Amino acid sequence: MKKASKERRTSLQKVKSDIEELNSQSQDYRKLQEKQKEREVLEGYINEISEKRSQLFELGKNKARAADELAEQKNSVADSKYGLEIKLAKSESALENFKNKLWDEFEISYIQASSFRSEEINFADAQKQARILKSQIKELGSVNIGAIKRIRRS
Repeated sequence: MKKASKERRTSLQKVKSDIEELNSQSQDYRKLQEKQKEREVLEGYINEISEKRSQLFELGKNKARAADELAEQKNSVADSKYGLEIKLAKSESALENFKNKLWDEFEISYIQASSFRSEEINFADAQKQARILKSQIKELGSVNIGAIKRIRRS
């Protein structure tokens, strides 16, 4: 009986030891499950952050493209402005030349000439007529200054 009792105690201690080991393994398993849940939560968080990062990266690329397009538009507008400034300077120079020509050939100012302006005049025909009149004036010959003096004396 002592032997049977000793075997029972040994068997009981073995069962207790097995229960403690199972409890320990059970706690380890629960901790492992908790860690697995934490890992899944963290992986989800990492995926969300990665997705947001990708979205922000795409947004940044779109903004960079938009900035490049705006820079191109700015350069295009600057080129157009430069071209228009050159045209303006040429036009102002041409206008000044026309004003000088009006004064040199007809001895009238631009303001005086503008009162004679007519929309119905064909520029090409007017130039042709002016050439004809100039040639007719040349055909008359030079001015006799002596005749002018004689008329003034009389």
